[in-house]
Amino acid sequence: MESNVADHTEAVIRSIYETISAPETWSKAVRLIGDWLEADLGMMTSPSLPGSQAVGLFAYGFDLTSILAHYPKHAGKAEFTLRAIATGQTPGAFLLDDLMPVAERAQNEFWQEMVAPSISRQAYSAWCEHPRKDRAAL
Repeated sequence: MESNVADHTEAVIRSIYETISAPETWSKAVRLIGDWLEADLGMMTSPSLPGSQAVGLFAYGFDLTSILAHYPKHAGKAEFTLRAIATGQTPGAFLLDDLMPVAERAQNEFWQEMVAPSISRQAYSAWCEHPRKDRAAL
């Protein structure tokens, strides 16, 4: 098992370095990173810079058409990035519950317009009915 993790880690790193000379391989790299993290969905975005909106470059596991109407309103605002920075624990990895408690999501415009519609029905159902009370494994 340990060897498999090390092999996968090495493959992810090699894939990222490969993108330097072959940028067209980023979609493969993003998927490899997702597999390494055991993620159901993934997206690589452009940086959000002053005067420009972040743009989704590569994605897998969800359909972006459901959020297109609301994207201009939320683009570039980096909701989760700002929340992560506010924790004082960045850089780091965060679970959604760390950044937006479940109780807040029903009333949060960003969550309702951008996150909830983009999560596949199956993944969302699994998340909502997660057997662990803290849902931390997701």
